[in-house]
Amino acid sequence: MTGQIEIIGTNSVLEDIKGKKYTGSVLFNEGMHSLELDGKKYCFEVKDVVVKENAIVLNGWASDEELNAGRISLAFQPNKA
Repeated sequence: MTGQIEIIGTNSVLEDIKGKKYTGSVLFNEGMHSLELDGKKYCFEVKDVVVKENAIVLNGWASDEELNAGRISLAFQPNKA
């Protein structure tokens, strides 16, 4: 699913993306979620989902391709069909 993604919280490992907004996607394949943010891929383990009026908030763990893993919280607004 593609849409607007805002990184609303991270720990120090993923601090370089905290507060940034992306056009990206949240994908589910072979039992695992992944994020793609401006072409950079992250493995994403979703721990908690909160559905709000204007966005879906996803909380969990993410790891980039260099295996830097940390906590992440993001607000996802899907593109309208």
